[in-house]
Amino acid sequence: MAIGMVLAAWFAQDLALVTADAADPVAVATKLDITSFPNSTGPRRKEGLRTFADYGFTSVARDGNAAVLDAADKSWTFRVSILDRGDKAMKLCILDRALNGGSYFSVKPIEVTQGKDGLFRATGNPVADPNCA
Repeated sequence: MAIGMVLAAWFAQDLALVTADAADPVAVATKLDITSFPNSTGPRRKEGLRTFADYGFTSVARDGNAAVLDAADKSWTFRVSILDRGDKAMKLCILDRALNGGSYFSVKPIEVTQGKDGLFRATGNPVADPNCA
């Protein structure tokens, strides 16, 4: 019985840690390595720049199960939604859209894992999800 209680407490603690960090779309989006998957920041990539903030997406707000990140000049927006999360990986839906009069618009699911440095990086594994379209 004591082992069962210890296991239950350990599991609850482990789940609480995962939930506190990984289930918050703002926390995930701010730690997302946007250089690890194709997106509109590609043409302006520079060595050492990895996150949305590095590329000027400093306005961040939570919208339900998603984080909305806007460029400082409001010319571009990203929306990062959590589709599913497991023990080692999460599925995200990434919306990437021009707001400056351009026609760029992309919505695609990706799978990410968290690295030792704390950043979430795309795994490159194919992902399909009808909730990301």
